[in-house]
Amino acid sequence: MLASKCFSDFASLFSEIMFLLQFLNYDGST
Repeated sequence: MLASKCFSDFASLFSEIMFLLQFLNYDGST
């Protein structure tokens, strides 16, 4: 259970980071 929650939090954080990177990359390409 603990490992599952940890993985879930990591996946959520990774998703947020990818979203921010995508946003910054899009902003820089214009």
